[in-house]
Amino acid sequence: MKFGKALEALKKGRGIRRTDWRVDKGIVLVPGSDIVVEKGRPLAQLYPVGSEIKYLPHIDVNQHGEISAWQPTHEDLLAEDWTIDQQGD
Repeated sequence: MKFGKALEALKKGRGIRRTDWRVDKGIVLVPGSDIVVEKGRPLAQLYPVGSEIKYLPHIDVNQHGEISAWQPTHEDLLAEDWTIDQQGD
């Protein structure tokens, strides 16, 4: 399927991937939330303790058992080999 349809599935809570990606590489949408800055935590280096920070929604990828932020390439956006991840069903 095209990326647009895959993105709609992602917004509905489904994982997506390209057909040629390895088994452990999948994309998930991380919902936004509000975080309170705690003493001794990394955000306390940027904001006063007790501040409320808006954590914006973003897309993560699971690759080799590690999670990191993901941004599609031009090839990903134009590809038509996207599938809905069946793991967890």
